[in-house]
Amino acid sequence: MSRSLFRSAAPCAARRTFVAASLFVVPCTIARAEPDTAGCSDTNFSRMPGFYINDCERTDFDRFVFAEGSDHETAVEGRKARIAYALSDGHKAPSALAVIRNYQAIMQQSGWEIVENRHDAGLTARRVQGGKEQWAELDTNGGANYQIIYVDKGELSQQVTTADAMASALDADGHVALQINFDTAKSTIRPESQAIVAQIAALLKSHPDLKLRVEGHTDNTGDARSNQALSVARAKSVVAALVLSGAAPARLTAAGFGQDKPVADNTSEDGRARNRRVELVKL
Repeated sequence: MSRSLFRSAAPCAARRTFVAASLFVVPCTIARAEPDTAGCSDTNFSRMPGFYINDCERTDFDRFVFAEGSDHETAVEGRKARIAYALSDGHKAPSALAVIRNYQAIMQQSGWEIVENRHDAGLTARRVQGGKEQWAELDTNGGANYQIIYVDKGELSQQVTTADAMASALDADGHVALQINFDTAKSTIRPESQAIVAQIAALLKSHPDLKLRVEGHTDNTGDARSNQALSVARAKSVVAALVLSGAAPARLTAAGFGQDKPVADNTSEDGRARNRRVELVKL
């Protein structure tokens, strides 16, 4: 759940926002809120008033190099999220320093250590909590755009599921859940998951009478209608990849259930990651 240090705008009234120990006033303007990009949401902290998410990317395992001073960098691997914010039309842009000071204050209140402060260019922060290490980098482009990159440090947990393991699960339970990664809010299969698709193709080749329903599932980020459509598109993307590898289309059907069949709590990132899955169901 994200924490907020930022006050939402009152309609047609001057807005006062605390920035560390100072106070600035944003005059009333005719402003409209831009919608967030589909599939995107705040991570750890909410955004500055007047901003919307214009881009995001989430991966279950990736690497990012964080700056720690002018001559030192630290490469961190784990679950990564990149959230990019832009100012909505009609809103007055804060200074880059105001953006940084706001995030610096809420991060420090939440137990983050500021390991590098680049003043009006950005900052790097680190937190160890409950045995888990988290890193964050805030980058600004003036006051009208900024992005935050988070990495929850951890080992690669996804292992390639073999065709034999899938067959055993299908025989025992009638279905098997797979963590196939897609581009955020899209149905494009990411390169690191192509090996799993290849194992499904091998499963179909070694079991010529097997027919499968490929089911797409999402977490509850975004609205239910968009998630339903996305889950169907992802299931169809997997089916298309299998057909391209030589599987007969008549042996495969695609279905999507959006956020309606979670297998874990959506209030945590770990839970949401488990809910973003593809299931194979034996027909």
